[in-house]
Order: sequence, then structure tokens, then C-alpha cells
Amino acid sequence: MNNVVNFKMILEINQLLNENNIEYSIHGVGGCTCCGLEVRQEGKECSIDRIIEVMNGYLKNHWIYVQENKYQPGFLTIHSKFDKKP
Repeated sequence: MNNVVNFKMILEINQLLNENNIEYSIHGVGGCTCCGLEVRQEGKECSIDRIIEVMNGYLKNHWIYVQENKYQPGFLTIHSKFDKKP
């Protein structure tokens, strides 16, 4: 199973963030999501936990989820729900 968020999903997640009054946007790292996602602040501050909660609510039907990269704050890694958790 691929741990990928495609371009259409990014657009839908950004719209969902906007609908939840979260002034952040997500972007594929290096123009591709296989390396992960970058979270960019566009306005008022919001907790990364709230952003991840909204994103994972959307992604649950795609059998993937995101977590903050513990080595690079502001970056998210994409995981399959079928992978073993550490």
C-alpha cells in the first residue's frame, strides 16, 4: 500500500482546513508527497495537534494518517494504517 497524499487530496485538505478556520496550508515536500508534507502558517496560529486531527479525520477513509516529524517541526510524515506502529 502506498503512503501517498495526491494533489486532489491536498486541495481537499486545504479546503477542509479553511472550513475549520485553520489558517494553514499543506504542501508536498519537494513537489511530491512521497517524502511527506509541509505545513505552512498563512494567518493566525493554530496547534499542530489540531491540524493533524482535522487531516487524519479526512485521511481515515484512505487508510493512511499523518504524524509530525519529530526531527523537523512543521513537516508531516504519511503512514499506512496497515503498518506496524513503533
